[in-house]
Amino acid sequence: ILNDGMMRSFYTLADYLFFAVATDIGNLTPLLLAIAVIPFSWSYCQDKNCGYLEQAAERVGFPAYARARALAVGIAAFLAMELALALFTGYLACLGILPAVEGRTSGSGAFTDIAAMGNFPLYYLYRAVLSGLGSVLAAEFGLLVTVWLPNAYMAFILPLLACYVGDILVDMLFELFDLRLGFISPSSLLFGQPAFQSQHASFFWCAGLLLALSVLCGVRFRAGVERRRGK
Repeated sequence: ILNDGMMRSFYTLADYLFFAVATDIGNLTPLLLAIAVIPFSWSYCQDKNCGYLEQAAERVGFPAYARARALAVGIAAFLAMELALALFTGYLACLGILPAVEGRTSGSGAFTDIAAMGNFPLYYLYRAVLSGLGSVLAAEFGLLVTVWLPNAYMAFILPLLACYVGDILVDMLFELFDLRLGFISPSSLLFGQPAFQSQHASFFWCAGLLLALSVLCGVRFRAGVERRRGK
């Protein structure tokens, strides 16, 4: 996940986790959305193609099916990312890398200051929660896409594309109109970059917005399933 030069350098476990999921240094960063989408985000396509959707609708109805599917996809995405982070940090811990060393942790401002002050359990909690919620949003968005584009590749690619396009739009608005919208840029939310001076406020802002957008995608998925089946 990290290059050889970094592995030979002195970093704390908190640094490595930051490099992996919140910067362009680690290979896990561009894979975060992909990891989230893999577990069942195109399951609507499978249910529709194999006939399970009709059977489920006859038993519980389309609204209940859509609600259960959105919930299952969100939980699967969250657990998939948490498992990936647990394996990564567990491997580094087995190598004897210290959780955090006061004054030696990267001062990026993306919650690493919390670890540098010695409160590294809170840092890991913040990082895990935001990564997990970012995964939930990616998966729910991929699920929503399959209602109108019933294709597994679309579910896999479009969350990545939407994040990329969103960042470009935020940058364009800043360049053209000097609008500072970094606090709502997809990468800032998904990778837990700070939105405010207070890192605790940044965490609650990012977590709340990611959760709200995930719920919105789930609600829109349910409405889309009902609309499409009504035709």
